[in-house]
Amino acid sequence: MPQCRLQWEVGKSVKSFPSILFRPTQDEEAFMKRDRIPFVVTIGFTAVSTLLFLFFSLSKEADVARSGELRMEYLPLRENPEHSPHHVIVKVTSPAGIKPGGVILRYFTPDDKRPRKVTLRRIRRGDYFGGYIPAFTKPATIFYQLQATDLSLSKVTLKKGTPQKGSWYVLIVTAPANAWLKMLHLGLIAGSFIFFLHSFYFAQRYLLLGKDFGLCFWSAAAGAGSFFVTSFPIGIILAHQTFGVGWSGIPLGWDVTDNKSVLIFLYYAVIIALAKGHLYKKAKRPNRISDRTFARLSIWGMLFTLVIFLLPHGISNAEIVSYLREHLPLFIPIIIAALLFLIIRYTRRRTAA
Repeated sequence: MPQCRLQWEVGKSVKSFPSILFRPTQDEEAFMKRDRIPFVVTIGFTAVSTLLFLFFSLSKEADVARSGELRMEYLPLRENPEHSPHHVIVKVTSPAGIKPGGVILRYFTPDDKRPRKVTLRRIRRGDYFGGYIPAFTKPATIFYQLQATDLSLSKVTLKKGTPQKGSWYVLIVTAPANAWLKMLHLGLIAGSFIFFLHSFYFAQRYLLLGKDFGLCFWSAAAGAGSFFVTSFPIGIILAHQTFGVGWSGIPLGWDVTDNKSVLIFLYYAVIIALAKGHLYKKAKRPNRISDRTFARLSIWGMLFTLVIFLLPHGISNAEIVSYLREHLPLFIPIIIAALLFLIIRYTRRRTAA
């Protein structure tokens, strides 16, 4: 940083003490402005990410099916504790009135594919009907759908996905996991994202100021290590305790939650491997990418992690397309902001050239 200039001004009054006024040069002012940019961007990114994550996690809309004036509304749950029946409450309305015994639930399991029928009963003479699926033990997966018929013989079926695909709601039977292991799992996840956020911050400082690359690199490495431990050894143990199956992702399956962990870890593992020369202090190893490229990839990695984790926990592959279609208006501002950033950056490079 350039040397600071100090200007002394002595007060005109004899009783007042001299005051020291610090007036930075233009180079110092430009440096201070650039120094504040990474902090402001990181705080803003954290706030927006938190709001988006809370919105996508807490906003649950009921599924609705209609046939003429007959309307059925239901808010599904994906998991249910073992040894406990799964209670189902659905709202059904029709000006013609609901046929007695006309609201039913059908379910089956992979072991017994014959659909079982459960008649839902009206609750307190209102528009709500309730019933339950019998208790199961893990590992178990239950597929079910709802159907209603009114007095005019209009019929509606409520199930996940389009009628052409014939999708059913999925209910997974779970068991309680070790509380201490779950707390360790959540703590390591939070720690890994804090490390990734630090790498995001120091990457900006390196690109703008040319400093703190070591903190950028080692924050990303620490985040990747913490994320590996919590996602694979600990995550597999927790999944086995909860669902009866330790791993359902690639290459054993296509579970979205497990594959999200694989994608995030592989992204950071690859960019760290490309800059592996920084891992060795005594024996020098060549890097496949420059420090500036690693810093840029760290920034994009944080954005990639945010997008991945906006997908709800436990969502199925069949639900991803419909989920993104429903929430596309929230993704449009993010896409526009990224495109504007790239256009401005490209324009400045062309102007400078």
